[in-house]
Amino acid sequence: MSFTSLNFWFIFPLIFVFYWAIPAKWNTWRKVLLLVVSYLLYMNWKLVYALVLLGVTLVTYWGGALFTIKSRE
Repeated sequence: MSFTSLNFWFIFPLIFVFYWAIPAKWNTWRKVLLLVVSYLLYMNWKLVYALVLLGVTLVTYWGGALFTIKSRE
């Protein structure tokens, strides 16, 4: 979805409102919302793109977890 498309200008305000409607103490749910929306937008183009995004997400998560463990030692 392009930033200049009409679809973007319909979807973005909804996601913006939903994000800020979630209380700050539930910050994890805010992040989950953004992750789910990003997957749905990628799947809008092709399902295989969501699989690529899943791979990138897992590698990034595991890399961050590994770095956190290494920095505590």
